[in-house]
Amino acid sequence: MKRFTKALVIGAIDVAAINVSLLLALLLRFDGDIKYIKSLYIKEMLYISIFITLIKIICFAILKLYTSLWVYAGVYEAFMLGVALILGNSIVITAVYFLPLSIPISVFIIAFFIEALFIVTTRFMYRFLKRIKHNMLDKETVKRLMIVGGGDSGSIIVKELQQSESLNSKAVAIIDDDKTKKGMKL
Repeated sequence: MKRFTKALVIGAIDVAAINVSLLLALLLRFDGDIKYIKSLYIKEMLYISIFITLIKIICFAILKLYTSLWVYAGVYEAFMLGVALILGNSIVITAVYFLPLSIPISVFIIAFFIEALFIVTTRFMYRFLKRIKHNMLDKETVKRLMIVGGGDSGSIIVKELQQSESLNSKAVAIIDDDKTKKGMKL
């Protein structure tokens, strides 16, 4: 899939996650009373959700969340995702506080937690599914390797073997002369 298409797909998933989290937060805040929500808040929520979605997508784009290779995502990507979520939601909650809305701010705070769960899950689901696919390769065709050295270099090799489909190899043993590493998992 081309880079632009991947970014578009991730953006569409983010838009869905943002809006579904807003609706779920509204339902949670008012104990699922759909008639009450419909009569007082639904029109206002539709208008404000467009503003909220734009703000958050712009924050994600500025922090380059649509250019990351999520297959190799790690601590840095998770940190930047957290920063983007906090920044976007801080802007939204601040704006909502000053706007003459009847929707309680608690709805937007609840939505933040739901949205964070959705977006983090969808971002790392791709990596998780790739790893499952790699682990389910035909056992007979996978080359079984022994790695010499259980330090940083060995760790990098094992990680690369786990993530790469083209290598078609799996580390089954790691040897090292450091006795403190005996019986440990890398």
